[in-house]
Amino acid sequence: MKKEIWNKAAWLLFITACISLFFLGFFLFFMKEKQSKARLSVPENTTPVVLGGLEFYVPSAYTCITGNDEDILIYQEDSFKMRVQVSDTSFEERLSKKEEKAAELTEAGCRLIGKPEEKTLGNHLFLCYTLYMDDSIQYLVYVSAINRKSIGTLISMEDKDLQQALQILDSIFGLVQETEKADSTIYDLMFYQTDLTCSSELTEGVIEIPAENRRFIYSVPEGYHSDGSYSDEGTYSETLHSSGDNILVNISLIKGDAAYIKEQMSEGLDRNEKLEETEILDRMVCYSESDQTYILEDTIHIYSFKAMLDLEGYGVYSVSGWSYTNPSAAELETYLDFLMPHEDSGYINKS
Repeated sequence: MKKEIWNKAAWLLFITACISLFFLGFFLFFMKEKQSKARLSVPENTTPVVLGGLEFYVPSAYTCITGNDEDILIYQEDSFKMRVQVSDTSFEERLSKKEEKAAELTEAGCRLIGKPEEKTLGNHLFLCYTLYMDDSIQYLVYVSAINRKSIGTLISMEDKDLQQALQILDSIFGLVQETEKADSTIYDLMFYQTDLTCSSELTEGVIEIPAENRRFIYSVPEGYHSDGSYSDEGTYSETLHSSGDNILVNISLIKGDAAYIKEQMSEGLDRNEKLEETEILDRMVCYSESDQTYILEDTIHIYSFKAMLDLEGYGVYSVSGWSYTNPSAAELETYLDFLMPHEDSGYINKS
């Protein structure tokens, strides 16, 4: 792993990177070979995840999101959180240097509880470090994998011991296999995880920024439901869907400025797409509309949209939407309500 010592700041950076990459992964989903067959072979009630040349299946009880080019975050509400990386360093090499790793962790300020432990469960070997950091017990666990690879995980969980952590790892990596598929994107994961029956209808969304003592409100068109949100001191993301219109939308707030908007919006554009600009409520909105057909084993038609604007100098407010069936998902007019966030002037941070 490039970074094997993770702390709270690393978690926040991870989430920020995930949100900023949300808009870049879309077309990779449809460029994968034999997607129809792959879908048929996925074990029931799991999300298939591809990372670093390995494919594994995460039980539907857990949520998966992408990080940067090397990370997947797997979590379950507030009770379980795990960051995953795949390394070309073999498990055997990890074992041979386990004491060196322990010393490295200590030198970096982590408090080790006990010595590194070697465990076996299912078809896997585990090298485990129990750490006390950020006022909690965390587990740094390396998992044996095929083709001289190893899987590195940093686990934060409430009221569970190491053995319970290993049981979760075994449930996730029990069927790990080598693959030539590209790494999973946010849209790959959302394809399997979106549940249109367990969500609440919204009339407006709220972005609170306690550190800045500010709150922004954006309107939500009738018929949209929330599929969940994430927020901390510096980031915000919420996914919504309109089951009647078959449109999925993501709203996010990330750090950035006008230059960042142009860079992010330009990257990943198809040759048939172009950037547009329009003014909405005295703010310049940069957006693109896409209507694409992909022929794999089946013909897949996708309508998509993305837009970004500078939100009062705080950061970049972004809107992304897509649909397999509804052409209006590629039109600016569909997202006008989302693109008019306004500040709540009466907001007072009481925390």
